[in-house]
Amino acid sequence: MRLNLFVIATLLCAARGQAQVGHPPESTPYRDILYGSSLTPFVGHIGGNGGKLGIGPHDGWTYGGRFDYRLSNVISVGLSFESGTMDRLIVDADDPVASRVKGPVSQQLSMLEAALQMNITGKKTWHGLAPFVGGTIGLAWAPATRADTSGYKFGSRVVLAPNLGFRFFAGQRLHVRADVRQVFWHLKYPSSYLLEPADDPPASGAPSNAVLAGQKLDQWTGGTEFRLGVGFSF
Repeated sequence: MRLNLFVIATLLCAARGQAQVGHPPESTPYRDILYGSSLTPFVGHIGGNGGKLGIGPHDGWTYGGRFDYRLSNVISVGLSFESGTMDRLIVDADDPVASRVKGPVSQQLSMLEAALQMNITGKKTWHGLAPFVGGTIGLAWAPATRADTSGYKFGSRVVLAPNLGFRFFAGQRLHVRADVRQVFWHLKYPSSYLLEPADDPPASGAPSNAVLAGQKLDQWTGGTEFRLGVGFSF
């Protein structure tokens, strides 16, 4: 009886040991990410349509950089800055309906953001890949366009951007970072967009010629941004 119990116990220990071994170290697809901080210069492209009037910044290239710091196996925080030249339309509220939309014209856009990131494979890579999901919150700002006489200004806006992507590690120090994110900001339109155009008032009984007749003077909009960079870990 004691021999049988000994045999059973030995088999159970062996099975448990086998289960714990998993992949041999030389063949496992997982590798530790040794360094928890990184600097990544990147290039991006923001799409979108500038909102219902097209006057918000959209459709342009950006350039920037980010710093990331790993707080735990799963959570990282970061800080990023980017700037670029976007397109936007101009809608002058006093001009005739047929000619009040002009452009596109160029507008500089800059963004400073704080990031929170969840590393899906923790502090390890899988076949060199380290996927992540996360988001940012920050400030976006753009100077006024001189040619716009409507009173509209993008000014400074809170920017929100959920994102997902991956890092591919060619070694412990260098990696490629790619992500896609949806950028959101809140546009506020001038009250002049509710007024009839001075150069094209409607005939008596005709529909309004105001830019936003009967509509709201604000809108959440933005665009999809793709970013690609090369990071250095330390």
